[in-house]
Amino acid sequence: MAAITPRWASRAVIGSILSFPFEQLDCNRITAVTLRKSPGPKGASPRRFLKGLGFREEGLARDGFGRGKDAVIYGLLKTDWHANKLYGQSVGLDNVMAA
Repeated sequence: MAAITPRWASRAVIGSILSFPFEQLDCNRITAVTLRKSPGPKGASPRRFLKGLGFREEGLARDGFGRGKDAVIYGLLKTDWHANKLYGQSVGLDNVMAA
């Protein structure tokens, strides 16, 4: 999801986004792939963000995004999500789209 500012990313909105595949589509896992070394400003690490949401690092794909750009693979299982502090903090998806 892209936005000009990160203000849309409240805990409730993130909870709704992550709940959707587990609750509505009955998926067992979500996979995320990101760069090993973030090109962004310090403190804005996608890897730290994913870990904060409950994702677990599962692997490394050397040169996964091209030469010298390793990819780190993360996974979040439905059982881990239900144990997560964000579970239950979601808002209705209609409210998310209106925000």
